[in-house]
Amino acid sequence: MRVYIGADHRGFDLKNKLREDMSALGIELQDLGPVEYDPDDDYNDTTVVAAERILVEPESRAVLLCGSGEGVMMQANRFRGIRAVDPRTVDEARTARWHHDANVLVIAAEVVSPDDAVNIVQEFLSAPFSNMERYINRIKKLDEVV
Repeated sequence: MRVYIGADHRGFDLKNKLREDMSALGIELQDLGPVEYDPDDDYNDTTVVAAERILVEPESRAVLLCGSGEGVMMQANRFRGIRAVDPRTVDEARTARWHHDANVLVIAAEVVSPDDAVNIVQEFLSAPFSNMERYINRIKKLDEVV
């Protein structure tokens, strides 16, 4: 499974730390940027690239960061087939995968500690989708809304 990571200026430092920490755990994250800190960048740009890649590679996942998590989550969820969530705990990350087959993990860089972020990412990437009919039906209903 390919895992993309991207951020805006408010999530830039935590993105880089997550890349290092996850690499040390044997999980490689493909960095969508930015590669340099830019206080004038917008969360929209990296989020759109991540969403488009996931739609082309349905088995892939993305980790997106901004200060509050709200901007990247709103942008990502504009795409039919993207299910972006911003769990604040490991249990919420597990539930997001098990119940909703979430494919984009949003991290609020100014809210979630770096240690918690690592644990949340690990759980998100390792937790399976239940494949239960009730959850499959709910996901289908998400994509029916225009």
